[in-house]
Amino acid sequence: MNPSRRTSAGWERSHAAATRTRASLLRDRPALIRETLYAELAPQARAQAHRKIAAVLENSPGRGHAELAYHFLRAAPASAEAAAGAVRHSRLAGQEALDALAYEEAAGHFRRALDVQRRAAQATPASRCELLLSLPRR
Repeated sequence: MNPSRRTSAGWERSHAAATRTRASLLRDRPALIRETLYAELAPQARAQAHRKIAAVLENSPGRGHAELAYHFLRAAPASAEAAAGAVRHSRLAGQEALDALAYEEAAGHFRRALDVQRRAAQATPASRCELLLSLPRR
């Protein structure tokens, strides 16, 4: 192969790689913008945003308890109502995970529910005991 063809082939490969990189950046831009804006929100504003999302999802059919638990957990610092929702949906998500034999996932949901109960100081001994007994045993 002559040197000019090698240079041309190298340039074409470089150009194709640069085009793929630019396309990737354009495709990922909305996610980057969303992450940047989210990072700039004050903690209370984040919690309120998650509370609004959780309220919408809770009234939408077909939403899983794990998704609801995620948003309620992030909204829990903002209100006792959100903390109660976090415990409720984390418990239900944990039960769904147990039913699917996903023991580590279930344990994570139950532990997060226990943590919210502890931080919100809203747990009755019976509800705390129920969550502790729900934790999968190894």
